[in-house]
Amino acid sequence: MNLYDQLTDWIKTNYAALSSDWLYFNAVRMDIGSNSVNSVSGNMVTQKYTDGSTENELTFAIALIRLYSAEMSDDNVNAINEVSNLVEWFKTETTLPDFGSDKVVNSIEITQDIPDIVVDQDAGLCKYQIQGKVQFLQLA
Repeated sequence: MNLYDQLTDWIKTNYAALSSDWLYFNAVRMDIGSNSVNSVSGNMVTQKYTDGSTENELTFAIALIRLYSAEMSDDNVNAINEVSNLVEWFKTETTLPDFGSDKVVNSIEITQDIPDIVVDQDAGLCKYQIQGKVQFLQLA
């Protein structure tokens, strides 16, 4: 199982709002209620130690597809509230992902509080995407 698999499993296990939903990986289906974890370029070694261990960052994005309305409705507010709840959960969650016995996860954080959005007005859908990173020690 790779690190993104482990991250996805951790989110599904610990974040109740997504626990019963299908969580795609690197596949953003433009369907209402679709959710995905996506890899993001920028994974890097941030520190090397003399024993061969390294500090690393794994970057990721989470995309939520929700209803979009150009009219007066609660759809857009409900969607941004859902994203805000996810961001808040990341800020307060105390359980960290388990990346295996050769890695020690130090932290996980969302790196943007306001999501990127892409609107498909014809379909009445909007993609809300936030980015984050996991910092971990890779043992030698």
